[in-house]
Amino acid sequence: MGRFEFYKVTHCKNGFWTSDGAEKNYNEMMTLKNQPVPERETPMTEDQICDKVLGRAIGYVRGPGYGVRPDTSIKVAHAMRGQLQECTKRADEAERRADEAERRAEVGERRAKELTEEVISQRSTIDSLTMKTNRLESLYEKLASRMDMGNSPAST
Repeated sequence: MGRFEFYKVTHCKNGFWTSDGAEKNYNEMMTLKNQPVPERETPMTEDQICDKVLGRAIGYVRGPGYGVRPDTSIKVAHAMRGQLQECTKRADEAERRADEAERRAEVGERRAKELTEEVISQRSTIDSLTMKTNRLESLYEKLASRMDMGNSPAST
């Protein structure tokens, strides 16, 4: 027995509808069932039509009870609350770790910049000292060559 017939059996007694709303719902279901389906479209199933006409209530399966009936017990609610709290706790911990990693990265970037500036400054000092050393060596060689000329036997 399909859901349409089940609905009719449960809402129609001795050939009379139990309410005007029940008759209206059944007629609407039949109208949707018999409605022509455009090409390349799939016709609605009985379950889809019933859900559309009768609606869906959370935790309640309308009709003969086909399908899975959701568990709405207190245990499930507590378990879900516990899972939510655990997820929230993990998310907070992950956010804390991300913030800490970001802070460390910023400190590392500042330190790298400072070290780069220090290396550039030291390189400049080395270049300056190298130029001075070269100049002193040049002056020393000139001085040494003058002294050698002054001590040569030809000058005596």
